[in-house]
Amino acid sequence: MLLSLHGVVLWGFSSPLSKALVLTHYGLFLLWQPIWRTKINLSFTAVTLFLAGGC
Repeated sequence: MLLSLHGVVLWGFSSPLSKALVLTHYGLFLLWQPIWRTKINLSFTAVTLFLAGGC
């Protein structure tokens, strides 16, 4: 997550690569956040809806 943020700072904020790295940084940040309690098993439907919402 920090590597993508450092890449943005290195390449500047106006290049297309930096926009992709910002999006990557944000996506990794969201994956890092706990969404459900860890003792609950996720169903296939829940995972599919979560991934579809991220696209």
